[in-house]
Amino acid sequence: GEDVSAVRLYPNPNPGSFYLDLPEGIHAADVRIYDGLGRLVLQYRQTTPHRSVTLSGKGVYYVSVRVNGKLFAARTAVVE
Repeated sequence: GEDVSAVRLYPNPNPGSFYLDLPEGIHAADVRIYDGLGRLVLQYRQTTPHRSVTLSGKGVYYVSVRVNGKLFAARTAVVE
């Protein structure tokens, strides 16, 4: 199976901007980011290995990465 830990989110904690890297072999992923109350704050399709993400507002965010409709990885981003 895939190495789920290969999805990298850094720096973390961060000031509101971070990078999300997809592992080799994953060419497209659907990324959804939720705030601490479970509200969807950002949704996009990532088709590059490396992408910058910017969030406004401090707090803990839940980042879900889906590949082919299946949950591939989950990360927590801390904006401080």
